[in-house]
Amino acid sequence: MDQDLEVPIHFDEESRIRVLDPEKFRHTEELAEQCTAFVDKIESFSGTVHLLVEVLDAHAKRIEHAKLKAIGQRNLVESEAENRENKKKAMQV
Repeated sequence: MDQDLEVPIHFDEESRIRVLDPEKFRHTEELAEQCTAFVDKIESFSGTVHLLVEVLDAHAKRIEHAKLKAIGQRNLVESEAENRENKKKAMQV
């Protein structure tokens, strides 16, 4: 191994041996905490979006059901007018 490479050794506030500079180590820990908080926020956002999609799907199903029901009612009204016209013609004959 190359003897010219020296690894700087530092001690933290709790007298633990650290290879990283204490300031860099503190910054790394803060970054890790921020990453964890960010991941938590993303997971929360993902859950909210999933819930929103479920609610919108439920509304879309209800709207589609109501639309089909309205089309059915319209068809009944149109066929009733035809039925009346047919009955009127049958009575005249």
